[in-house]
Amino acid sequence: MVGYSPGEKELGHSMQMLAGSLSGMLTRACTQPLDVIKIRFQLQVEPISPKSPTSKYQGGIHSITTILREESYLAFWKGHLSAQILSAVFMAVEFTSFEMLTKYFYLNYSGEQNKTVQHFISGAGAGTTATVVSYPLDVLRTRFVAQGNKKVYTSFAQGLNHIYCSDGIKGYYKGLGAAICQTAPQSALYFGLYQLFKRILDNLRVDSSRDAVTATVGAAAGISAKLVSYPFDTSKRRLQVIGFENARKEFGVTRHYNGIFSYLTTSVSEEGIRGLYKGASLSIIKSGVTTSLYFFIYEKMCKIIRHNMSEEC
Repeated sequence: MVGYSPGEKELGHSMQMLAGSLSGMLTRACTQPLDVIKIRFQLQVEPISPKSPTSKYQGGIHSITTILREESYLAFWKGHLSAQILSAVFMAVEFTSFEMLTKYFYLNYSGEQNKTVQHFISGAGAGTTATVVSYPLDVLRTRFVAQGNKKVYTSFAQGLNHIYCSDGIKGYYKGLGAAICQTAPQSALYFGLYQLFKRILDNLRVDSSRDAVTATVGAAAGISAKLVSYPFDTSKRRLQVIGFENARKEFGVTRHYNGIFSYLTTSVSEEGIRGLYKGASLSIIKSGVTTSLYFFIYEKMCKIIRHNMSEEC
């Protein structure tokens, strides 16, 4: 079970981080192409519609064929190194922080009585912590995905150096406020809903420890969380590429925003409410898949580690 449970053998922080990082890396390897398309959609100012002939990407199939024609299949793996490192770091920190916070709440605030509420609060704290720790990697990953055939960033190290030379330390944290506004409620929801859904199934006498149930519940939690937090994800992406406009000339119109509220007001006035949800359908599918895999792989890894520890004893 994700989160502190006194009935299970507690893993050390290093083992929790190992399970979390493997969960992030394996999930990223499966879903990277979906992420590339989603980010391209989010960064596009023009409508994503066949009725908009001036738009770089007009829909899901159109975006795939366009990327294959102009950039080759390798474009679906742009920024994969930074994305893999990001996923490993983010999930290691998030799951470990979540385990620590749920243990703290369990031992200090009424044990099992408020477990669902504890998971919501712990999820928000864990997501915020992981975002702050891993955010420079997220900025770099977005910029790798955002650039076209004209390469501004040619390597992981060169990208980090370019950001520092252009904007200093603050360049690594462009859009951090929007990221926290997105990640805190999203993590609260998918950790909290995951525990809530499992508790409901337990009350219905469904074995919530089964692999298929874990994957299904994870998907439901991820989809629900993404629906609520998606506009902040889009704003984060737009803010992350400020100052990176030269690499995006071939993709269409670019905009400069002064912050999250500047983006929200500008986007709604120019693109309508739908502009906040560009790429949402693809992202919701991706979120269901990724969250399902995150929880499934993490729980599976924890079981394997506990089993090996028991055998050694």
